[in-house]
Amino acid sequence: MFGLPSPGGLPGPRGLIRVGVFSKDHSRPELVNFIAIEPVISGPGPRRARMAFSELEPSQLDPGKRGKRLTLKAHPRLLRSRGIEQLQVPIAIETLFRQRRTCLRRRLHVQRSAE
Repeated sequence: MFGLPSPGGLPGPRGLIRVGVFSKDHSRPELVNFIAIEPVISGPGPRRARMAFSELEPSQLDPGKRGKRLTLKAHPRLLRSRGIEQLQVPIAIETLFRQRRTCLRRRLHVQRSAE
C-alpha cells in the first residue's frame, strides 16, 4: 500500500510518498520505505543544480514548513488491462523548482498487491 502525508497516516517527512505493508500481526500498516519526487529539468550546468527534492524544498502553500504538499489530483480510477486490475491514483505536487508543475500517477497492480 502507499499513502500521502496526512494526520494519523504513516509517519515521515512531508513531500514523500509512504510505502507500507499490512501485516497480520499489526492493526495498522507498517512503513517500509519512501518514494521521493526528484525532477530534473533540462538545461546547462551540473545535473544537481537542475534538480528539485520534494521533501527538502520549502513549501509556498504552507510557509515555514519544508517539504512540498502532495494531494490527490482526481479520484482514483480502477483500470483493467488484459484482465489485470490496476488502481491508478493521480497525485498533484506543489510547484517545484523554478515554477515547474509536476504530477505523477501511481498504479497498484492486483497481481503484485504485496509489493
